[in-house]
Amino acid sequence: MRRALAAVTIMGKCAERVLPHGEKTMNREMDMAEVSDGKLYGLDDMVKADCAGCEGCHACCTGMGTSVVLDPFDAYRMTAGTGKTFEALLAGPLELNVVDGIIAAAHTLHSEEYLKINRPILAMDKDFNGQIPLVHSDHKKGGALAAEAVIKAGCRNVLQFTTSSKVTTPANQRHIVFEEICTKHGIRVRTVETNWNLFSHEHFRRYMQKEMGKYPDVDGIFTADIPAIACMNVLKQRGYKIPQDVKIIGYDGLDVIYMTDPPLTSVSQDIEKLAKCCVDTIIQIIEGKEYESHQVIDVGFVQGKSI
Repeated sequence: MRRALAAVTIMGKCAERVLPHGEKTMNREMDMAEVSDGKLYGLDDMVKADCAGCEGCHACCTGMGTSVVLDPFDAYRMTAGTGKTFEALLAGPLELNVVDGIIAAAHTLHSEEYLKINRPILAMDKDFNGQIPLVHSDHKKGGALAAEAVIKAGCRNVLQFTTSSKVTTPANQRHIVFEEICTKHGIRVRTVETNWNLFSHEHFRRYMQKEMGKYPDVDGIFTADIPAIACMNVLKQRGYKIPQDVKIIGYDGLDVIYMTDPPLTSVSQDIEKLAKCCVDTIIQIIEGKEYESHQVIDVGFVQGKSI
């Protein structure tokens, strides 16, 4: 902002606007003459840009209710600045106005911090050793379905990419069951553990470019949908044919599997049912009603053309 504009001091000249649902927002009613000293600054110039201490105005922070939304980068900056985990901030100094309850997702390492939170809480695919109610897919069945697929396809040397073992999640059961069944049928399974909490397409593209060159004899791959697609793309770039040379089976059943070439075969989680189960259960906990402490949702199988 300060590099793009010739502004030195931005005065808090704001006007409130009431939205249809009653919350307030604000419009800035000003022109450049009000916020600029008329000088142009370069990329390396240090420019003071502030709100003049909100002098004579507090409209920005009055009556805003719960309209402040934190994105992942905000959370990162808070944890980096305080030296605390986000879970520790939730449990103590950070007031997030969590009135009703929390649904904790799988990819968190700091389980002990969640156990300190004195609010209704539910875990989705995250195992807190029975201390927090749990909802997850039937990952054991999912692993068995994937194993049956590679056995039927005639694979002999299979590579599976798993999430970090640091994450205590029932989702790891699919890889355990997959390897057990494949091994019983004489199929060699090698397991590669991926980095924790990195999910971007670019990350998996670079990661698979590095990893796939280490296993030239692989004829089958089992992993989540996004890294499976990354594997498919890397192998095709290297001249492999899918599924003639390498069979690939994903896990999750995301919509993107229908847009790959060939369409990706995948074990599908019932995302809608998982979401409904989580919401229904956290409401039951909040309202003090009876609820199931451990709920397992069925999985399905989407037959594509990658295996």
